Amino acid sequence: MTKFLIVGCGSIGKRHLRNLRQLGYTNLLVYRSTQNNVHEIEQEFGVTSFFEIETALAQHPDIVIITNPTSLHIPVALAAARVGAHLFIEKPISDSWEQVDELAKVVLENKLVATIAYNLRFHPGLRKVQQLLQDNEIGRVICVRAEVGSYLPDWRPDSDYRKVYSARADLGGGVVLDLSHDIDYLLWLFGQVRCVTSVIGRYGELEIAVEDTAEILLEHSNGILSSLHLDYVQRSPIRNCRIVSTKGTLIWDYYLNKVEVFSIDRNCWDSYVFDAQDRNAMYRDELQDFIKCVEEHRTPLVSLEAGIQVLKVIMAAKHAASTGKRQELV
Repeated sequence: MTKFLIVGCGSIGKRHLRNLRQLGYTNLLVYRSTQNNVHEIEQEFGVTSFFEIETALAQHPDIVIITNPTSLHIPVALAAARVGAHLFIEKPISDSWEQVDELAKVVLENKLVATIAYNLRFHPGLRKVQQLLQDNEIGRVICVRAEVGSYLPDWRPDSDYRKVYSARADLGGGVVLDLSHDIDYLLWLFGQVRCVTSVIGRYGELEIAVEDTAEILLEHSNGILSSLHLDYVQRSPIRNCRIVSTKGTLIWDYYLNKVEVFSIDRNCWDSYVFDAQDRNAMYRDELQDFIKCVEEHRTPLVSLEAGIQVLKVIMAAKHAASTGKRQELV
């Protein structure tokens, strides 16, 4: 029976626990840094709790699901990889380069399966976009405009937004790290990036010490130009992507659950409308897919290397913003 260790028990950790239970897995362990609400969590999820990572890893988990704050991912991932556990790491992989290369080396040496949890790749609308591009429905892509924004205090109404990890630099917060899902899908759909230009800062009125807004321009290696807007300040949430190509235009809207395609040959729009989505389905699907990848020992949809490439773009964007200069990626 597959044994899971969940590291961290915040909202995303609890989501993965619920999904594992729904998928029929019961051999569940939890590592937490505090004992807050420990009895409630153990009772709700039927888990055994540990408060020292060494003791938790000594239970020989097959899979470690890392959901603690971003700045704490790598030390736990390294410890787990060294004892031979497969890794499911919440996005992004880290907030710095420290020990990232070492983790990649240990994963390779121990022949482990590892993924970074960019669950948007499992969204039916975005998967339709990927299919349409693969089928060359609108010709060669020229440029892309993507945006995502929402109001940070609305994310967790029962919590003080100023204290959550998203608002804390020491835990890996800020829009560029926190909303890196959209960087990941841009790389997935349009290829690796050769150059980054950006403006990043705190432009709103939130009481946080991290950036709340970012404009990032990506020059992809294949010549495609994509721009990305990220923010914590919009009261009406938005997430969409507009793709301009030689034979038409393609628009994906996350909240409207649809993909629209304009063909210059037919001179009309076609729409693909999806059922109102169970948001949890993406999380459940990515988890189920990863477990299958472990069983079949194959590379997940979001590989460790893909997560590292996203971090390269993140760090390049931050450097470009701080220097006011384009940042080349090697």
